[in-house]
Amino acid sequence: MSCPDTVQAPADGEQVREDFRLAMRRMAAAVAIVTCRKGDEWLGITATSMTSLSMDPPSLLICVNRSASIRAALEPDAAFTANLLERRHKPVSDAFGGRAMGKERFSFGHWGTCERGVPMLRDAIAAIQCKVDREVEYGTHTIVIGRVLNTCLSDEMNPLVYVNGNYQ
Repeated sequence: MSCPDTVQAPADGEQVREDFRLAMRRMAAAVAIVTCRKGDEWLGITATSMTSLSMDPPSLLICVNRSASIRAALEPDAAFTANLLERRHKPVSDAFGGRAMGKERFSFGHWGTCERGVPMLRDAIAAIQCKVDREVEYGTHTIVIGRVLNTCLSDEMNPLVYVNGNYQ
């Protein structure tokens, strides 16, 4: 199917949401595990809604559903790590995407901690350590802007990519 020369907006808001959801499934995204801690508890989620924001200051943007368990821990100045996954990390992504709950998620992958005790995937393609600099509430999500504090890089360059409901 191709788009016609003239497109009329559907009158039904539900149809707009469904068409938009299908359009976004066509956009390939790198997969990351966003981790933080609250007290002694480690928290983490699978995220594909993440992107670099600025190089001055170095920062990234992640979108977190307000119903996610990690959301309350991502408060101003809280530390978090964006762990970029390699293709072999598909089981880790699945675990953090809902197949495992709570601390059981961290039984998948090789975890350690970085500064401030935040969980870091030791063999991630990159582990980007940040602090929450700003938050913006929008719809069902919170847009979290993280100021980059440190980055650990791997020699691996085979990223796990998610598109149309599948890993590539």
